[in-house]
Amino acid sequence: MDSRICTDIWIPQSELWKKTRYAGGPPSGAVPAPALYRRLRPYLRLILILANFHRCDCVVNADIRTAQLLGLIRTVFRLKYPRHIVLELMLDEEEDSLRWKMKKMLQRLCFSSVDLIHVSSRHEADSYAARLNKSAHQVRFIPFHTNIAEPRPFPRGDYVFSAGKTGRDYGVLAEAVRNLAKEVIVVSDRRSVSGISFPPNVKLFTDIPYRQYLELLSRCQFVVVPLKKACSSSGQVVFLEAMACGKPVIATKTTGTRDYIEPGANGLLVPANDAPSLRSAIETLDRDHALAGRIAEHALERVRSEHTFERYVSTVLDSVREVGRYREGKRVPGRPVNY
Repeated sequence: MDSRICTDIWIPQSELWKKTRYAGGPPSGAVPAPALYRRLRPYLRLILILANFHRCDCVVNADIRTAQLLGLIRTVFRLKYPRHIVLELMLDEEEDSLRWKMKKMLQRLCFSSVDLIHVSSRHEADSYAARLNKSAHQVRFIPFHTNIAEPRPFPRGDYVFSAGKTGRDYGVLAEAVRNLAKEVIVVSDRRSVSGISFPPNVKLFTDIPYRQYLELLSRCQFVVVPLKKACSSSGQVVFLEAMACGKPVIATKTTGTRDYIEPGANGLLVPANDAPSLRSAIETLDRDHALAGRIAEHALERVRSEHTFERYVSTVLDSVREVGRYREGKRVPGRPVNY
C-alpha cells in the first residue's frame, strides 16, 4: 500500500485493509457498548482521527456523523490534507420543509471539503451529487461487498427466509404470505416489525445474534427482501449474504437492488408495495426448482467475481491513490485537476 490511510472502518476479513491505521475505537459489536458510549462514539472517533492527521495521507470514513464533523472542520479551517473519502453514504429522505432545507444547507457545508464520496447505488450517486452540490466525479457508485468471507453453496431447506431492518416493508411480506402453505422465518428488530400482524405461518425472531441469523439464512430454501421505495439504498447486506450462501433471492425493485439483481438471471425483482406480485414470485421459486437452481448458481458466481471483500477494498484503495495524485499535482486521465 503506497498511501497511509487513517480510517474508522474495521474490515478484519481483508488482508489489504489490515495495513491501514484503524482509528475507530472498539469495532461495533466487538464489546458491549453502553448507551452513553454509542452517543459519544462519533466524537471519540473524530478525536482519534485528528490525533493521527500527521501520520496519514488520506482519511476514509464510513460513520456519517464522524464524516460530517471532520468535513466541517476541514471546511472551516480550509484544510486540504490529508485527503478525505466517505464510504457507503446514506442520507435521509428529502422533505419540503424549512427544517429540512436548513439541514440540506448544513450537509452541503460539511461535505463541501470531502474529496470523494462512494455510495452503494447509481441512483444515490446522481441524487446525492445534486443534493450536496458535488460533481459527478466526486460522488461515485461502487458495488457493495458480501460479509461472507468464503462464498459457497449451502444445502437448501424448506422455509422462506427474510431479514433486515433499514427500509424493510414487512407489512407487504405479511400480506403476501398470508394463507400460504409455507413456513416463513423473519429476523429483524422490534421497531421494524412493530404494529405488523403476521399470519400463523410466520416465525419471528427479533434482536438475535449475528451467528444465529447466519445459521437460519444458510438453512433456508430462498430469501425474500421486501423494501420500501426510497432515495437511499438498503437490503444489500442481506441479499448479498444470501447469494454468497447459494440462496435464490426475491427483492423489491428499488434503489438498493437494481444495480445488483438482474431479473431472472441472479434473482427476481417485484414492484414496491405489491403483495400479489411478491406472492407470485414466492410461489414461482417454490414450484420451479430448476429456475431456483439457475438463479442461485448465477448469484453465487456474481458474488465471487464482483462482491468480495478484496474486490471492494481494492476499489477503495484505487480511489485513495487517485485523490493522492492531486496532492502531488498530477492529473488523473479523464478527471478534472480541481475537485
